[in-house]
Amino acid sequence: LRHLSRDRRRFCRLLFVPPGHTVQVVDGRHSPITGQGEVTGVPNMRLTDIMLVLDFLISLLLVSRITNELNCQAIFDVVACTF
Repeated sequence: LRHLSRDRRRFCRLLFVPPGHTVQVVDGRHSPITGQGEVTGVPNMRLTDIMLVLDFLISLLLVSRITNELNCQAIFDVVACTF
């Protein structure tokens, strides 16, 4: 599984993906993957291998993948998530 974003502006590095690559969304539709790259925006974190899916309504970050890649833990409370 990979992280998904719909916001091209968040990418610090972006490679465009040839047409024909898709991801299936919750309602069963297949949305095209426009690009793949790196995203910054969270202090001191650079997330890699993010798929750009313009049809996606929200960004999707996989907490287990972040904690594995950064060798850290995630702590959730009522106001924040801390890595």
